[in-house]
Amino acid sequence: MDMDRSDLDSPFDDWSSNIHAVITFLQPFFDDWRSYASLVSALLGVGVLIMENQVLLRMRMGRWEILGYILLGTFKQQQR
Repeated sequence: MDMDRSDLDSPFDDWSSNIHAVITFLQPFFDDWRSYASLVSALLGVGVLIMENQVLLRMRMGRWEILGYILLGTFKQQQR
């Protein structure tokens, strides 16, 4: 029984079409690749903050302690 590759449904097909749709929608707003790079960088930064927040919550730190920890880390990094 020969199965063609095109007969197999892959979940990645949905992802790639969704990503293509988002890029097509955002294309008029971004002139060149630098804008896409800054958008990806911002999304990664938000993801890192969310992950760090979850780790600190597991350490039983309060919300204000987490905010202070993040702000202090940002302030220390700007001083370098």
